[in-house]
Amino acid sequence: MTVLDSAPHDVLDAYRTCEFVTLGRNGAPLVWPTAVVRREDGTLLLTTSLAFAQKALNVRHDGRVALLFSDPTGSGMDRAPQVFVSGRAHCPDTIMTSPEGAEEYWRRLFERQPHSRSYLKHPMRPMMSWYYLRLLITVKPERVSVRPSLQELLQEQAPAPAPATTAQTLPGAGAGTPRAAWSSSTWSTSASSTWTATQTTLATFCRPSRSSSPARPCPATWRSPRSPTPPQASTTQPPSASPAPPPSPTRSPN
Repeated sequence: MTVLDSAPHDVLDAYRTCEFVTLGRNGAPLVWPTAVVRREDGTLLLTTSLAFAQKALNVRHDGRVALLFSDPTGSGMDRAPQVFVSGRAHCPDTIMTSPEGAEEYWRRLFERQPHSRSYLKHPMRPMMSWYYLRLLITVKPERVSVRPSLQELLQEQAPAPAPATTAQTLPGAGAGTPRAAWSSSTWSTSASSTWTATQTTLATFCRPSRSSSPARPCPATWRSPRSPTPPQASTTQPPSASPAPPPSPTRSPN
């Protein structure tokens, strides 16, 4: 019995791709979508093109790898369980120029990607030789974890729906015209709290700092919501009484 036997084999075989994770030279994880084949000896086989050999280079530097089977697109499975596999990978220096040693891998690849066969025919074959020069990567699993599908996990973690509010009919409207219930006291409480918070923010903003910079001007025209406009002091000065003209001199009679 191998470590991989703890995972459902039919699920692993049905997945088209997995997320293959390696470690770069700086220790950062690097992820590629990769086709994988399960072998009877309990190992996993994947390949990489000689032209894009970064996966092989990373494995040769640090053999710790991980594979996540989480996207069942194209597999025909509905809500397939997710499978996580971690272990050690090995990539020999031998360059594969034929399907020998990976017959099952190429058979399944051509079966699931029929258009790939066109690259084996003239005139594409000479131009695609670099693609078929392959390095084989063998993964020996050390730990396997199986968990529910992503859809089931999202449903379990989804918040419970909010309870429906009591509905009432608007005055003067026909029957069956509901609206959310509210009260003026609820609005007043909310408006009062908002206004208090606004005043606190303004007081903090307008408070002079300890530095020598002058205090910032505080807007004096802001009013509490739904409050009447405060009477403004009149700036018109009352007309001043002009002094009476001096009496004109009168002549005494001769």
